[in-house]
Amino acid sequence: MFERSSDPSVVLSSEASAALDVLLDLVSEGGADLDVLRATGRLCWQRYLVLPQGIDRQYLALAAELLHPVHQEDPEAVPAELRTAYERSRAEESHLEPHDFALDLLEEFQVTGARDVLDRSVELLRSTANAVVAPGHRATCLSNLSYGLRTLYDFTGNPATLQEALHVARSALAQATDDSATRANILINMVNALLALHDATSEPDHLDEALELLRTAVDLVGPGQPDRVLAFSALASALDSVADATGSFSALTESVACRRAALTAYEELIGSPSEHGVDEAPLWSNLGGADRCEALLAEFTGLDRAASSPQSPVY
Repeated sequence: MFERSSDPSVVLSSEASAALDVLLDLVSEGGADLDVLRATGRLCWQRYLVLPQGIDRQYLALAAELLHPVHQEDPEAVPAELRTAYERSRAEESHLEPHDFALDLLEEFQVTGARDVLDRSVELLRSTANAVVAPGHRATCLSNLSYGLRTLYDFTGNPATLQEALHVARSALAQATDDSATRANILINMVNALLALHDATSEPDHLDEALELLRTAVDLVGPGQPDRVLAFSALASALDSVADATGSFSALTESVACRRAALTAYEELIGSPSEHGVDEAPLWSNLGGADRCEALLAEFTGLDRAASSPQSPVY
């Protein structure tokens, strides 16, 4: 009733006081489940909203305490102000800045698939990007927001989210410094959005732009840089899309070269994967992807796999 009318008498009446006493007794006796905690906490929160400053503080403290376990199970069930406070506290306890905490939440989502975790990550990434002033740091925050939005699109399929991801990535690139690694990372995040748009719309301009940006990213990252692996792998995937859409022979041969370049870049970072007990097959689909492409090449040209294959571009 209070949510509809905002009438203070609803939560300050003698009946509401009596109900609150009963609920608090139940909580103190340890017999409260989440529904009881939610009802008690919300009543305390509503009293905090309508009482004069000073008197209201005890109800704020009660609401924060009672609704904390509710937030852990269902963040959307608690007021937005408390939700923000809980997340800030969690970040401080983890000794992380909000931006780093948001990235941790994004990694947590990759493991758990929990939608509320993803939503909080995107919310924090957006608020951080809006708060940062320094162009270089803001570009990084915007790029990570673009990645978060692209991840959210995968979960929801909302075209507006994908369009926002691309818009944010373009803003990140416009504010980026001359640092090559940062620009390459931003380009790769932009490409992720462009490729998703191409998948959704079959618009060739999206794929053409993605290829152009990826070739730029490959040029920006030199040997020994982690993003070199990612840039070559992303370019190979984009070239696969070109080959699938057009039957381009040159796209297939370049895809093979990119995957082998990606594996070489990986080995430059850590040595041979097998030396570290790492399964080579899933590594960015490098070897598996190259084998797939070479099989397609053989089928395309009518050549046997054992015969000499066409010359791939050298990177």
